[in-house]
Amino acid sequence: MGSEIWKMDGFELDRRSFSLRVHGTIVRLDPKPLELLFLLVESQGAVISHDEALRRVWGEDVFVNGEAALYTAVKKIRQALGDGTVIETVTGRGYRLRMPVRAASGSALPASSPPEGQRLAILPLLNLSNNPSQDYFLMG
Repeated sequence: MGSEIWKMDGFELDRRSFSLRVHGTIVRLDPKPLELLFLLVESQGAVISHDEALRRVWGEDVFVNGEAALYTAVKKIRQALGDGTVIETVTGRGYRLRMPVRAASGSALPASSPPEGQRLAILPLLNLSNNPSQDYFLMG
């Protein structure tokens, strides 16, 4: 498993609490820009393409104006970090984080692929509450 806390030049990104701190103070950042920031940090300086960012942050079956959504998310990240140069726009390709990142307290940055033998199981959910308003958790 990869790191859950990353530190970068006065900033701390914490996946467990899904938060960004600047010099110890929590900075409010909407969920999609924050998830994009996690993706950029985990990429360790590699360029994240527009398509990959949309797929990984917004999902495969979500239809959004991709360019506008990414532009807005990157703008919000830059504002939250107080530095417009932290995220580089690579024209025609995507975005890259331009800041050294280190994993906090001995945890390692995630490998580019999951360990061999690691699997993900998706199990069906049941509405055991008998409350029809909870049915949205179920796949139809």
